Amino acid sequence: MPMAPALLLLGLFVAGPILWSGYVSFTNAALTGAAATAPEFVGLENYRRLFTDPGCGIRRG
Repeated sequence: MPMAPALLLLGLFVAGPILWSGYVSFTNAALTGAAATAPEFVGLENYRRLFTDPGCGIRRG
């Protein structure tokens, strides 16, 4: 039981941001403006744009 506070903090400060970034990567969330209040689920569209954008710098193959 003495590890409970450490595990709680680990979950809060490590797993929390990892899960949040996973959620945000599937939405069109904006940081500012009107779009920041209501992000919409876009699925894999962000990843499709990432891998098909020639200016991105990610190389396949």
